[in-house]
Amino acid sequence: SDPWGLYVDKNGNLYVANQTNTVTVYPPGSVYPSATYSQGLCHPLFPIVDRQGDLFVANGRSCGSGPATVEYLPGSTNPYHVLQIPATEVDGLDFDGQQNLYVAYCVTSNRGHGSIEKFAPGSPQGQILGMTVHKPQGLIVDAEGNILMVDTSRTTRDVVVYAPGARHPNARVKLPKGSIPNQIAITKNEDKLFVTSYNDGYVYVTNYPLTRYSTWTVIERPGSIIQGVALSNGQVF
Repeated sequence: SDPWGLYVDKNGNLYVANQTNTVTVYPPGSVYPSATYSQGLCHPLFPIVDRQGDLFVANGRSCGSGPATVEYLPGSTNPYHVLQIPATEVDGLDFDGQQNLYVAYCVTSNRGHGSIEKFAPGSPQGQILGMTVHKPQGLIVDAEGNILMVDTSRTTRDVVVYAPGARHPNARVKLPKGSIPNQIAITKNEDKLFVTSYNDGYVYVTNYPLTRYSTWTVIERPGSIIQGVALSNGQVF
């Protein structure tokens, strides 16, 4: 119901963030959900599952105490931890190889400016990494620690790459044809990057690593608006 971000875990379960305040989980080959999460969710945008099977969901709106990332333990639909984010919208999520959680967020009262916050495993306190981002969407941390983030501000609308520890991007890559990127997904061996385009319904793929010379190939155009993308051979933890 008005789906946004998608994620496929190591067991092949598909997680769908429905903006109507639920996350639904579909086992491999099934069109019927095996679980539905709703407690603690307000306009959820992106789901992700960690190495222990905990589900993390980025809330796009406040549930009363401010926008947050909500954590659920395996087998439970009750919130376990709520990670408060200094934002008006919480967006893309990803883990690095040490299981640190990275959270992109924006503050619409500040012209959509925001940043990326890093949470150590099990910690409720995050570290704001210091870069200024504008209306972020999908986020990926690759095996080398590079951060890829979708920027959808009116003046940029590109995929941004930050080297490890950097506060300023070392590359900004646009999609062709005026397409506006939304969610990104990378193959497990990190040789291909997939990007959805929100405004015109394209799914693009390019070779990875991403550079300003990267060329994009259209692989699908299922509709006029497309939101999330996930890979059965994608990044898992």
